Amino acid sequence: MNRHELEEEVVRLVVEASEHPIGRDTIASLAGDLAAVGYTSLSYLRLLSAIESELDVYISPADLAREPLTIARLVGRVAHEKAL
Repeated sequence: MNRHELEEEVVRLVVEASEHPIGRDTIASLAGDLAAVGYTSLSYLRLLSAIESELDVYISPADLAREPLTIARLVGRVAHEKAL
C-alpha cells in the first residue's frame, strides 16, 4: 500500500466510524479536522479500533489527545508505524 492508498483507506475509516453522515468533500473542506466535522469520543474510539483491526496499527487514545486530530496526522502516524 502506498501513501495515497493509505490516505484513501484512512478517510474511508473516518467516514465509517462517524456517528453521523459525513462525506469526503466535507472532510476535505475542513482540512481533515475531525473535531470540525463533529467527531465525538465514541467516533474516535470506533476509528482507533478500525485502524487497529484493518490496518494492524495500534494508536493509543492518549496519543491523539495531545494535538487536534486531522486526516494528515492520522495518515502520518499510520505510515510511520508501517514504515511507508
